[in-house]
Amino acid sequence: MKSLLACLILLSPLASLATSAQTLDCQQSKNARACAQNAMTNARNNLLALTKDLNKQLKDFNGMKSAQQFARIEGQWEQFADKQCVHVHELYGKGSLGPIADMTCREQLYKERISTLKDLYDEVLNPR
Repeated sequence: MKSLLACLILLSPLASLATSAQTLDCQQSKNARACAQNAMTNARNNLLALTKDLNKQLKDFNGMKSAQQFARIEGQWEQFADKQCVHVHELYGKGSLGPIADMTCREQLYKERISTLKDLYDEVLNPR
């Protein structure tokens, strides 16, 4: 019993390292695809939430026509992003890095789009 208690006391600091270990797992190749998928999905969800909010704000601010135009522009941007990242994927041929490069490309473009949309519309829709 004393040895079990001693082991628990000695191992308890290792429990706090579990989160760090999970973070490091994302850098290892066996988990790279899952990590890229999660990062891309989070970025996409953030972009979708922002565009939904902006669409509503544009409709309230400038009418349905403005919101429809914004939706068309976003659709065209999605087509661009898809083509760009498919191209990046194709550069890797049939290798295992292709899907990871594709997802990383999408994550980066989604994050850049979020920043761009905030810069473009924030001043007009949320004047100070």
